[in-house]
Amino acid sequence: MRAVNRTEFVGETIRTALEAVAAAVPDWLAEIARQHPTWAKRDAARCDSYRIPKGDSAREEWTRTVGEDGFALLEAVHAPTTPG
Repeated sequence: MRAVNRTEFVGETIRTALEAVAAAVPDWLAEIARQHPTWAKRDAARCDSYRIPKGDSAREEWTRTVGEDGFALLEAVHAPTTPG
């Protein structure tokens, strides 16, 4: 069994959250996702189905981007115009 790091857990949490939102309010998520076109590519696959970039710099950039995805999703979910 391979080790899973915290970055993978964050990525998997975002993917799972996007799946839950897609099931609950698919039209709203489609609208929000148009503002974040990289979500579909980066956050659609399970983290264990692709490789985290090698090297400290590349891994740090990937981690920052995944974190930004998470914050963008949280902001969208908590916006006043978000459906209940």
